[in-house]
Amino acid sequence: MFLKNFQNSFLRVLLMTVAVTSCQKHQLYVDSEISGTTEDASLMRAIAERDSAALFAFTGHPDPHISDLAWKGLAHAELDASDVRYLFDSAVEDSSAKAWFVLAHQDLTDEPSREIESLFLSGELQPGPVCHYLKRKGSAEVLEKMVRYPEIFAYPECSAAAGFMIQRIPLQHQEVDSLFSLIKGSDDQELRLHLLYGFWRTPLNRPKTGSDSHQIVMEMLYQRRDNQPETEDEFLLRIAGIEAFADAAERVKLTDSERNSQFAVTAAALLSQMAPDSIDISSVLILLEHPNPNVALEALEALKQVKPLDHSVLELIWETVLLYHPFPEAEISLLELMVEQGQEKHGNLPLLRNLQEEQPYLTSRVLDLIKLWVVETDYLTRISELLPGEGISSMHSAMALSDYVSTHPAPRMVASKISEQFQNEVKAFNRSLLSVSELLLFNPYFFPDSFLPVLETLLEEAYQKNEYSLAAMISSVLKERGAAGGAEDAGPPRKPFRYPESDWETDTDRHYDWVLETSQGEIRIRLDPDSAPFTVSSILHLSETGQYDGVVFHRVVRNFVIQGGDFDRRDGFGGPPYRIPTEPSFSSFNRGSVGMASSGQDTEGSQFFITHTRTPHLDGLYTLFGEVVEGMEVVDRIRLGDVVISARVEVREGRGK
Repeated sequence: MFLKNFQNSFLRVLLMTVAVTSCQKHQLYVDSEISGTTEDASLMRAIAERDSAALFAFTGHPDPHISDLAWKGLAHAELDASDVRYLFDSAVEDSSAKAWFVLAHQDLTDEPSREIESLFLSGELQPGPVCHYLKRKGSAEVLEKMVRYPEIFAYPECSAAAGFMIQRIPLQHQEVDSLFSLIKGSDDQELRLHLLYGFWRTPLNRPKTGSDSHQIVMEMLYQRRDNQPETEDEFLLRIAGIEAFADAAERVKLTDSERNSQFAVTAAALLSQMAPDSIDISSVLILLEHPNPNVALEALEALKQVKPLDHSVLELIWETVLLYHPFPEAEISLLELMVEQGQEKHGNLPLLRNLQEEQPYLTSRVLDLIKLWVVETDYLTRISELLPGEGISSMHSAMALSDYVSTHPAPRMVASKISEQFQNEVKAFNRSLLSVSELLLFNPYFFPDSFLPVLETLLEEAYQKNEYSLAAMISSVLKERGAAGGAEDAGPPRKPFRYPESDWETDTDRHYDWVLETSQGEIRIRLDPDSAPFTVSSILHLSETGQYDGVVFHRVVRNFVIQGGDFDRRDGFGGPPYRIPTEPSFSSFNRGSVGMASSGQDTEGSQFFITHTRTPHLDGLYTLFGEVVEGMEVVDRIRLGDVVISARVEVREGRGK
């Protein structure tokens, strides 16, 4: 069968990888054809093409792995009315969790949606798997029933659904009090986390200071249960708000810094709620001196919103950060804080240039400050210096130029100073610049009609290089400007799919670890080839060929994710010459989950992310292909621009953790 064959090849390639020098680069290939048995090929083709008829056939397969792949493939397939009715009947009659999973990801018409709700509200449809659907589609009446009959929360799917609905449906005060009384009295850790998540993620229903519910939150925060996880503490702290800040800062000081990093980041974010005349500088210094630099960065970001701060406080903040965290992102955050507080450091222009050169991923922020401190000519000169060559500096400088021109009263004057440099980069097919320059390509001062033949040539080049998103943008510009190369059809094709090797064989005594050696330490990720064969096969291929070596983490959202994997353009928008389909999982994104970044369904390539905390809003929408089993403290330390030194896949004995 497919998965049995799949893992045997996986093992063979892994063994071959040992003989390959980690830094050696090989040409990437696009395996657009599938070998192996007819059944294997049919399943993979059905998943990639979202062939609902074929996928429905595979849902009845006796091998549960194959059946599960088919069900998950259906979640993102386009189903007709008869398909939806079949699923609905299966879900209602058999209480099929997988059928409800698929329905939850379909855009149902009003009629079946009302029927599902009606059956649930009347009691004809029992709680349980139906909550997979109600999670994103449930109404205020559904949530009201759940709060009135809390025994429904005994079903994990339903407590998770309630957590989602709490984010978007206003509750009465007494309903909030009922839920927090339930949370406080429950020994079910998952129930507590599911419900708290809704209050944590958005402020819509957070209890007001002084309310009974707020008092419960404060009690739970400082009278911890034996089994209370760190994530629960983070949720409670954000829900409690600024009233809990001082005690939280003291707790950060007294506990292990490796374990409390995300709690400390949450505490730092609360600084934004503090009044400037009530700043407790000793608590602020605890956070600024934290060994995890992301805590200090979050504190600096929050302090930008607390105005005005006393000059002596600002000077102490400046000295502390430079002493404990002398790295580019912290330094530019300090400069931004001073600007926000009206104490601009005009004498730091040489520092800004150094920061940008040391950390190009800060280019947009550096340019924002330069624009405040220099005359227009010097600002445009700096942009011009950063435009050449693909990468994040070129992209950010092109974005800055586009923004500047869009608000400038004399765009022709701006163009006279910089258009030649811009045109040269367009001719050079600078993808980083082109991808953010649509407005400039429409501007006749920057790109006159005499240059439109250049765009027609670039359109052909984009097609040849599988750069279909750029082709679509260039084609749109040509069409709007009346050039011959403008597309009249629905748009260019998409990148071809890469299919997994088809001769793997299941080995229940082995598991596969993706090991990332980073500039902050080692991260070990347990891969899940059963759930995401396309993704794991691609990860193996890219790691074997050294594509991830030397690639930065280009996106860090504190208390959410770190993201990397753009070995191509290195501006956060690149990837391989192929794509892989979205492979949704029945599992949920938790702290340490590893998923594939995408710009929409079936657009995944090489970029991946690792979560800092529970993120169930990603469930079913993104591919979940592994989890961190060692090195989560390294994930917490990763900051913008940190590097994957090398990536490899190892085979280990035993499928357990």
